[in-house]
Amino acid sequence: MLLLAIVPLIVYLKVVPLTGAAFDFWTGQKDNLDFFSYYKMVWILISSALAVGVLASVVMFYGFDKIRATYYYIPIAVYAFFVILSTQFSQYPAISLTGYTDRYEGMYVLLAYMAILLVTINLVTTEKHIKVLLGALFTGAIIIGLIGVFQYIGYDVFKSSFGKSLILPDIHN
Repeated sequence: MLLLAIVPLIVYLKVVPLTGAAFDFWTGQKDNLDFFSYYKMVWILISSALAVGVLASVVMFYGFDKIRATYYYIPIAVYAFFVILSTQFSQYPAISLTGYTDRYEGMYVLLAYMAILLVTINLVTTEKHIKVLLGALFTGAIIIGLIGVFQYIGYDVFKSSFGKSLILPDIHN
């Protein structure tokens, strides 16, 4: 639910110093001001770790018979294997691990997606579970849509003092 409702709403400034290949292939600036991707990546990793923890708890309390037997694990494992292999042989290992500037979908996030898929296969078992997840997705989408509509008609919440306080770090130490 966190991934579907909250993560898409995350907008917060991260000043990312660019070095190595990220600097060489970017715009020539030393820093990148990222509002949309960096912290989403962080929360994808956190929420996937939490989800794996929940699945591990279910297995611990109820046993391995709660893990579904499915052939879907095969393409998941093959994909994960090639993601790891690609990172291992990459000419740019730092970018392969965390992803390129303004995207941050490197090996860590790709493996987190696979972990979330495994957790979903095993924990989303009823129509009620699906309805809850769709409710979370629609709630986040409605909020994003409302923000966009208000921006379109000239009322950008992120230009207000309150909005700025939500998306900009406190620079007063």
